[in-house]
Amino acid sequence: MKTSKEKGIKEKNDSNQITKYQIKVNTSVIINNLISGTKRNLNFSVDGSYDVSNNHSTTINNQNNLEKNLAKEIADLIIKELILKNNDN
Repeated sequence: MKTSKEKGIKEKNDSNQITKYQIKVNTSVIINNLISGTKRNLNFSVDGSYDVSNNHSTTINNQNNLEKNLAKEIADLIIKELILKNNDN
């Protein structure tokens, strides 16, 4: 499994100060089916944004919370895909 994270500016206010960041997580998973001997490459991408706060520690907490939510979302997508493919066999 390979995962990459891209962080960019989503929104600025009238004073050109950043008010929101966007994070995109891309994950590539290679699934080896030991029974049939086949390989599948699955790609998943999720994104979200978080607010910039006046307090730096709050901004960091916002970023950490978003990253945890995105990781859970990716994990859920992988599990759903594995269940669907397993039921197809």
